[in-house]
Amino acid sequence: MSTNERKHKAHAVNGKLAVAILLLAGGSSLAEQTSPSAYRMAVIKDDAYGRVMMSGDYHKGIEKISSYRYKKGRTFAAQNNLCVAYTLTREFADATSACDTALSISERYVRHRSSPISPFTSRDLALAYSNRGVLRAVTGDADGARQDFESAARANTDMQAANENLARLKASQATAVSSL
Repeated sequence: MSTNERKHKAHAVNGKLAVAILLLAGGSSLAEQTSPSAYRMAVIKDDAYGRVMMSGDYHKGIEKISSYRYKKGRTFAAQNNLCVAYTLTREFADATSACDTALSISERYVRHRSSPISPFTSRDLALAYSNRGVLRAVTGDADGARQDFESAARANTDMQAANENLARLKASQATAVSSL
């Protein structure tokens, strides 16, 4: 794997953290939850303390990224990883800020596709939407979550997590309606 490629690990979220297993997909390492009832989130493994996040030490990852100088802390990887860490630690106000910032950064990269900053612009955009969608889903904003998952799927058709997250959201809504 080249030094420019980033590895991802998805974490499952359903109020509690579920177990994750690794699988290979499209040249990137993605992790898939073993529980079909959990949402998937992805961290950037090789940047912004992603390995710390993958080990489950979200508070340490938050502390380390928060100690970055301003410019380094405002990268896509840093904000994406903070989005995941804050969501998994249930610090939803901070998660919202980090998720929105990650999305803003990735949208800016997409507008400047000729920029060599990130060869992963459509994937990063899809990750940002999908991760924010999970945040919205677990905080009760089903409509916002649905929009984000659909946007993620449109941004990168290879983003299985977004489609699985959307299916999970629809299933939970159907279950809620049928139990009424």
